[in-house]
Amino acid sequence: MRFRLQLAATARAAIERACRAAWPREVVALLGGNGGDVGPWRVDAVEVLADARTSGDAFDVDAVAFARGEHALRERGRRFVGFVHSHPGGAAAPSVRDRQQLWSDCVQMIAATDGDGVTLRAFRLRGERVEPLPIDDVPAAEAATP
Repeated sequence: MRFRLQLAATARAAIERACRAAWPREVVALLGGNGGDVGPWRVDAVEVLADARTSGDAFDVDAVAFARGEHALRERGRRFVGFVHSHPGGAAAPSVRDRQQLWSDCVQMIAATDGDGVTLRAFRLRGERVEPLPIDDVPAAEAATP
């Protein structure tokens, strides 16, 4: 089965706003939603991690920042399904470092941004393989349907 990502319009807008606000710094956020085990991932919540440490082409999310973000998603009735991070001035593709350090078997979204426009791509990392995930933009209500 080819996995897909259903992205709520509200989640896309939140990612784009965060990227523009942080420019030229990197944004790191948790993605919340449901699905992914046998059907598409549905992402309808974004929790920006203000305390993520970014430097050059790398970011680090400590356990406390992750736990706070994951708790905030649960408070909204969503579960953690992956990450989104930006590549200011870069490509919407996993870097060598991303391939080595990002978690596998969850959504990995990358937002290429130039400060104005934002290009989003989604991937699923499985071991050494990077699998692109097609993104289906959907209205927020549709994405939240279990």
